[in-house]
Amino acid sequence: MIIDGMRAPDRPGVHASVHHGHAIPRDGDYFGSVINLTARLLSAAGRDELVATRPAVERCPDITWQPGGTRYLRGVQGPVEVFKLLA
Repeated sequence: MIIDGMRAPDRPGVHASVHHGHAIPRDGDYFGSVINLTARLLSAAGRDELVATRPAVERCPDITWQPGGTRYLRGVQGPVEVFKLLA
């Protein structure tokens, strides 16, 4: 896993966010509310953490997730349930 590989003190910290939904492909890039939510969700991830929304967690039943509460994210309507990947 990338996070494990970068965990050494002499390496930069890694954080990531995951959401599931429909993105709009255009000219080699992706757009839409799914992309916006995923980008805003990144603020909920600390160093060496991967965070996800419930739709992403439900698509990964063999992975262990820890509930992280709800967050209000800029540009996203309503609270978002956040989960943290357990290593």
